[in-house]
Amino acid sequence: MPVHTLPELPSDYSALAPVVSPEIIELHHDKHHAAYVKGANDTVEQLAEVRESRADVLLPAP
Repeated sequence: MPVHTLPELPSDYSALAPVVSPEIIELHHDKHHAAYVKGANDTVEQLAEVRESRADVLLPAP
């Protein structure tokens, strides 16, 4: 099962200052984006569990 990972930023948090503050970049990357990655991994895991438990009625995994 593929595991999604949070990519590293290509630059440091202050790269867009003063237009975007380093705190906003850090918040977005380390909290928001990380939550999306975790949600994707949780969903993939749940789908795998359902496929295993209901293999008789669901279509096979691609």
